[in-house]
Amino acid sequence: MQLLTITKKPYKKYGIRTKKIRDRYLVTNDYGSFVDLSEEEHRDYISNNLHDKLFDKLEEKGIILTKDNEQRIAERYRKKTSYLDQGTSLHIIVVTLRCNFKCVYCHSASKPMNQTHHDMSLETAKKTVDFIFQSPSHYITIEFQGGEPTLNLSAVKFITKYAKELNKVYKKDLRFSIVTNMSTMNEKILEYLLQENIGICTSLDGPKEVHDKNRFYIGGKGTHDTVKGWIKKIKKKNPTTGHALATITRYTLPYYKELIQEYIDLNYKFIWLRPVNKLGFAKNSWKKTSYTAQEFIEFYKNSIDHIIKNKLPIIEKMTWIMLKKILTDEDPNYLDLRATCGAAIGQMAYMNDGGVYSCDEGRMVGDDTFKIGTVDQKFKEIMDSKEVCNLVSVSTNDGYLCDDCAYKPYCGVCPACHYSTTGNLRPNLATDDRHLILEGIFTYLFEKLLFDKEYSEVFEKWAKVDDKHTVEEIDF
Repeated sequence: MQLLTITKKPYKKYGIRTKKIRDRYLVTNDYGSFVDLSEEEHRDYISNNLHDKLFDKLEEKGIILTKDNEQRIAERYRKKTSYLDQGTSLHIIVVTLRCNFKCVYCHSASKPMNQTHHDMSLETAKKTVDFIFQSPSHYITIEFQGGEPTLNLSAVKFITKYAKELNKVYKKDLRFSIVTNMSTMNEKILEYLLQENIGICTSLDGPKEVHDKNRFYIGGKGTHDTVKGWIKKIKKKNPTTGHALATITRYTLPYYKELIQEYIDLNYKFIWLRPVNKLGFAKNSWKKTSYTAQEFIEFYKNSIDHIIKNKLPIIEKMTWIMLKKILTDEDPNYLDLRATCGAAIGQMAYMNDGGVYSCDEGRMVGDDTFKIGTVDQKFKEIMDSKEVCNLVSVSTNDGYLCDDCAYKPYCGVCPACHYSTTGNLRPNLATDDRHLILEGIFTYLFEKLLFDKEYSEVFEKWAKVDDKHTVEEIDF
């Protein structure tokens, strides 16, 4: 940190990074502040030749720290990183590895339907809940995953009931959700989920011709009609409880308009364009389902352009997360876009056999690199372990190329994704597709914020949306 003085008043610079976008210089710092400067302004800034107008601009934006803005910037930074004090809040329980789907990109490496020994026992379920409630976080979300979690509905029901009983003592902010492929859904199961206030999330990869190429039953039959039918039923009963995710494969790239319309027709306010990850069975189909980073970026740009140019009533979720981080004092606490990331300190995943993994992605890499213990241990014992400490240390974006990147204050690394792709916990950023995709999206967003009034007005509006889960009305 430099302490510099000009005739106006002393100021400090800290953690400054610069990127030239067209003819402007984007300047950011560790506090998440940013400003765009002309070439002349940037030259004066670098040489510490700050005339009054430039000084006021930099002080107002928080790029330089003075006695007049230091408290405001410190409070902003504290608020944006408050998740570091929260503790592990997201707890993903894999109640079974069995599944009746054979999705082309299956990240979970699911098991055949008849192998019931891959179901979590009620004894292990009880130990898992006991372990979860040792987390110091006041906020606890238990998310049921699989395989297909409804295939072990007895474990889902036991965990829900037992956790609610425990919470009479712990008094945490307790929430539940389930990630289901909808194939085994029926009126009785739906009524139970709604009655217990368990949020329902599914996968909808687009129109029928795309979804059915990605997600199909073991026998090969497509699943689009089943999924869409149940989404409609759920939304009719409770418009705010059902959510869907889209995983983008090579098949999806030409269908961005149809994919977006599919979500709008179902009255979704958000659509999340998620790149496919090289996890689980996706490794086996990688050559036919994947794409280059540039191909995904073009797909992403086409999608956002289509939404904004046509004034469509929907928000892209990753864009929303990034804009929140860039334009507001809040951080949505998206665990994959943090530094440190959410591994162990933000989320944990509990396998059917009681193994504890650092995160959802960590349990999918195919070996025990991200296994940090078992539910037979104490929570503190695992958190104090060298395994967790090592994972936290490699999930910062300090050092290597990240430290010079203007997008560092808004970005994060994912050791599990890097490891699954390269066998190395630390990425080679020059060739890492995840990094290249994030960098491309950030560049696109800042370019629009700086140079396109129509887009910047829409982005400002998106960033003001507060509730990412239950948005009922947005003035598009």
